[in-house]
Amino acid sequence: MLTCSHNEIDPSAVINLYRNGIFPMGDHNDDNQIFWCNPIVRAVIPISKLYISRSLKKLCRKKKFEFSINHDFLSTISNCAKRDETWINKSIISTYNTLHDLGYAHSIEVWEDKELKGGLYGVAIGKVFFCRKYVFNKFKWIKISINSINGDVSFESIFTVRCSIYD
Repeated sequence: MLTCSHNEIDPSAVINLYRNGIFPMGDHNDDNQIFWCNPIVRAVIPISKLYISRSLKKLCRKKKFEFSINHDFLSTISNCAKRDETWINKSIISTYNTLHDLGYAHSIEVWEDKELKGGLYGVAIGKVFFCRKYVFNKFKWIKISINSINGDVSFESIFTVRCSIYD
């Protein structure tokens, strides 16, 4: 972990650091300081080799869910921050909102009965989507969100999803 703190970040600096595997995090949701993180262990998920279980395929085939990309970025990142302890503070939300406006940050939303049930957001650079966070506390929403990337025209150039692993 790098410990350089900031309140505001230049979007071009964020993109350049992402290219080197470094990304911003907040310490607490009530503190707007941002520090830079360079995790040692990461998960890399090649989209073409993404394993989708039979039960998840069955769940997705029921068409109970609707998927959208970038339909409600602000709600997605805000819902990601709704937990007792989170690193997503106002500076992070502002930074990623700017990255979204510039076309780098994206959200994938899962809707059920027109209600946002889950999703994730991240940063796309080249052929890599850096998954940052998911919403809500059910793992199935993460899997459904990642599954929706597979085969979506908006993400056809994405070959890999990178995720950081935390204990």
